Amino acid sequence: MKEAATKALMCFDTDGNGLDQTEFTEALQAFRFNRDSKKMRDTISNIFAKCDVDGNGRLTAKELTAGLPTSVLSRITKKLEAGWAFDPAVWATPSKAATVMGNSEAEVGGDL
Repeated sequence: MKEAATKALMCFDTDGNGLDQTEFTEALQAFRFNRDSKKMRDTISNIFAKCDVDGNGRLTAKELTAGLPTSVLSRITKKLEAGWAFDPAVWATPSKAATVMGNSEAEVGGDL
């Protein structure tokens, strides 16, 4: 479960040096984690900070594997099992997720 979710998230590393906060946020949005609410933005920021054990502002696959909460892993795994696939034409450029997803398509959900 962790490896597949980590691999999917790392697809959003557009510059090849680990996921920065923006890439991580967009990756989660691609899996329908709603970043529109302050609570969710704070939660995503807290997850990023927890995973970024070396404090360099970038997440490696190893950091993600070790630090992602089970609830996040589970949700990503369910999307992958349902057929979600990374499409570089849609997601590979910064801020594309926000343009593609828009507020109307983002799921409004509870806590991660």
